[in-house]
Amino acid sequence: MSTYSVFGVEEVYDAFDEYEHANAVPPFAVYADSLDEAKAKGVEAIWQYIKWTREGFFSSGEFVPRVIQIADESGRLVFNDPQQLVRTWPFSSDETSLIPSNGLPTRVCFISYNSRDEGFARSLHNQLLKFRYLTWFA
Repeated sequence: MSTYSVFGVEEVYDAFDEYEHANAVPPFAVYADSLDEAKAKGVEAIWQYIKWTREGFFSSGEFVPRVIQIADESGRLVFNDPQQLVRTWPFSSDETSLIPSNGLPTRVCFISYNSRDEGFARSLHNQLLKFRYLTWFA
């Protein structure tokens, strides 16, 4: 099983099923045996995120999960479909600006530790760098 980093959006449609805009979803990791499985798990995770953040708003429109980018464990993009964000509605801005210019967005982690655990904290920091985390130390 491999670790994949997923970047996606929720597309928002109004109550008349007209496209309004897309909202970027914070990047996240999925564990999968194949790229297809990673895409499927990515869509499901984005859907869960939408349900959690939009509770009570579902009657006002439609929210659709879209996976835009997937990177493998080394950070190399293995799936990239930015065309899903390009809309032709006259009232819609160019949402390709949601796509990170340097690959997937960097995730952030804050490491707080006791001074006697500094060796472990530095080791953890080095491991997180492999997965494109930006870390801060307390």
